[in-house]
Amino acid sequence: MQLQIDVDNVKSNLFLELLNIFKKDEMITNYKIIDTQEDVDSEILEDLQMIGKSIKDAKNGLGSQTSKMVSIQDI
Repeated sequence: MQLQIDVDNVKSNLFLELLNIFKKDEMITNYKIIDTQEDVDSEILEDLQMIGKSIKDAKNGLGSQTSKMVSIQDI
């Protein structure tokens, strides 16, 4: 699945450090920095199409459940 975030240039170093921590702790498998000019519409559509299958798989017990929770709040 893909998450696209627009990060302010001033805060980008801090955000990249956070991504590295997530990768080190195996919370994410990989990430890539993309140019905003790059056409990513097809990747986004593919990810959206996978959401239904992911929810169905989770309901059928596929994957692994952990005690970790991520809460994102509008600040």
